[in-house]
This record gives sequence, structure tokens and C-alpha cells, in this order.
Amino acid sequence: MARHKKGRSVGILGGMGVYATLDFLTQVFNFTPNRKHWGNLRIIIDNVISIPNIIRAVLFNGPDPKKDIIDSINNCEKIGAEFLAVPCNSVHYYYEDIIPHINIPWINIIEITSREAKKIGKNPLVLGGLIAVEKKLYSQFVPGAVYPTLMENDVVVDDKVNKDAAWYYPKPKKAAKHITDYVAFYKGVEIKE
Repeated sequence: MARHKKGRSVGILGGMGVYATLDFLTQVFNFTPNRKHWGNLRIIIDNVISIPNIIRAVLFNGPDPKKDIIDSINNCEKIGAEFLAVPCNSVHYYYEDIIPHINIPWINIIEITSREAKKIGKNPLVLGGLIAVEKKLYSQFVPGAVYPTLMENDVVVDDKVNKDAAWYYPKPKKAAKHITDYVAFYKGVEIKE
């Protein structure tokens, strides 16, 4: 009986954005070059839906999710995970607090995404959830990151606000369905490749 090779087991902390976990898993498989089942990563997903809501914890002083996050990561390690991926941006708000309490490496998606974004330009637009945008999670790695405010459609660059400069179209009218999920900009916003 073949044993799983060391260095090929990843733990995924799920449950805080179930679809983010599903999308992440799909991307892992799409970008895994080996199409033989034995050439794929061993993936251990701990999809804990009972972890306290991070938005409530961070913005509204709700129950602290750190202990549950640490427990979930340590459970992944006990099962055999050799490193960890967390597809939820918001969980990375606690990254520095959690690292001392876990024994396996945590791939920081904020850092990796920022590194790739800097190759494209110095002011990437961050379209993320409430914690990623309100706490400017990407700014520690990309100081010039641009954040639209979620409520007012403002674009913020280096703490300068451009009011009503971004518009998102999740459900446009039938005649404009070709712009579904697009973001439009105006009022001096330039998009550079």
C-alpha cells in the first residue's frame, strides 16, 4: 500500500466564507499540473461554521474567534497537514496573533497576492470584504493599495478620498447584463496595466 509523500499535505481553514473555500479548492485543482490522482496534494479542509463572525468581532466587539481559529488549524495539523492555506482574507487580520500558537506554516495570501500585485503596478485596487477594505489589510505589503469604501462608492488612495468614483454592478438591468460584476470608475480614476 502506497503511503502519502511528506511535503504534500495542505490544511485549509474553511467555514468563514464557504464559497471562498470552494473556489480556492477549485483553483488548487485547476493549477495542479499533475492530472493523476496520486500527484495531487492531500487536502484537509476543516470547514468550521461555528467560528465566531470575524466582522462582528473586529468591528462591533463581538465574540473573539482566535481560539476557534487556532483550534481548527491545530486540528488540521493533527490530521496530517504540513502547511496551511486560509482562503478568507478577513482571517488574516489575526495572522500575527495566531502564528505563535500554531506549529505549521501558514501561507499568507495577503502577502503573496500583494507581491504579485506589485509586479503589475504600485497602486492595486483591493475589492474585498468589509475587513479587508476597512482595515486595509493589503496596505502592510502594498502601501499604495486603493480601497473603495463599501457604502459610499468612494475610492481611497493614501488616505485621499475620491467621492463616488467607483460603481459596482452585481445585478444590472437586462439590457446591461454584459456589465454584471464589473466595477466602473470615473472622476479622475485611471486604470493602468
